[in-house]
This record gives sequence, structure tokens and C-alpha cells, in this order.
Amino acid sequence: STNAVVAEDFNTSGGDLVFTWTHQISAESQLSLLATYDHMDRDGSIPDDLIEDKVDVEVQHRLPLPLNQDFQWGVGYRYFPNRPSNRGDAQTTFDPAVRHEQLFTSFVQDEIGFFDRKLRFVIGSRFEHHDPTGWEFIPSARLSWVPSEQHTLWAAVSRGIRIPDRSQRDTRNTVHFGGPLYFPSTPLPVFFSGAGSADS
Repeated sequence: STNAVVAEDFNTSGGDLVFTWTHQISAESQLSLLATYDHMDRDGSIPDDLIEDKVDVEVQHRLPLPLNQDFQWGVGYRYFPNRPSNRGDAQTTFDPAVRHEQLFTSFVQDEIGFFDRKLRFVIGSRFEHHDPTGWEFIPSARLSWVPSEQHTLWAAVSRGIRIPDRSQRDTRNTVHFGGPLYFPSTPLPVFFSGAGSADS
């Protein structure tokens, strides 16, 4: 029998647009808006051709509070449909073929300064709602000390999350061998099939 490695060329094209807006409310207070659009078209890739669009919108507001506090809050939204082509010759396919994913985010953060802000304590949290996992609470805290202009000591603690992507949730892999087309010495073809899971 003869084993062959097939190299496949593929083309990737795309582009993005970025819009930013900032309003200076006062010397220490600022409101900002960031909006982006990203498009990617991948043709001839393994396992599937892929068209991906992504829209992001984020609003942030920074304002001072009494007792040397610097407070920030923000909200965001992301929409990213994913459309692989599920070519018939691919061993890996996506089911469903199209997903319209959404991500809703918000955050709050408060920075408190001590000793002319040489010692800073930052506490806050992000709140995210993603289609596969629902609402997630992501707190964090950070302490930093600047003993000199050349040195900074800091420590931080935070909670991390894992959001499964489509390759983990929606893929279906079919592997076959045997049969006269692939291995003439094995007359009967054998198929193996497996599906992805969000819990994997």
C-alpha cells in the first residue's frame, strides 16, 4: 500500500473598519466609544471554507470619586456569525453549519490611591453573557507599590473562564479506512465518527 500526503493551498482575504469617539467631560472624566467591524473569507482551507464577520461596540466612562478614587465602568456587545461551507470532501464538518454568536459584557473598576498614589489598590469585575455558557462573573483585584520611578511591585488575583469555541462544540469528525478505494487488501470499509461537546 502507498500513503500519500496531500498539500492543499488556500486563500485568505478580509478587512476591518474602526470607529472611535471620545468626549472629554472634565479634566479627569472621559466618555469613549469604540466600534469595529472585521471580515475574513478563507477559501480552500481544511477542513472547510469559512466566512466570518465580527462586530464589536464598547462604551467606557471614567470619572473621579472622592478619597483619591478613579472609577470606570463600561458595557459592550459583540456579534460574530460563523459560516463554514461544510465541503463534502472534508472529514471534519460543523453541525449546525451556521451559528450567530453574541457576547454581552459589562465591567466596573475602582482604583484607590494612597501616599500620593505610590500605593494603589484596584478592584473590579467583568460580567459576561456568552451563548454557550450564559452569565459569567469575573472578579479581579490588584495591589501595586511604586517605591521609585524605576521599580514597581505588584500582586494580582482574578478568576478566569474558558469559553468553548466551535471546534470544540460543533465539529463532527468522520474517519474511514479500508475498502477497495483506499486499501485494496481490506475489502470492507470501516468508519469512525465523533462529535464535539461544549463540556469537552
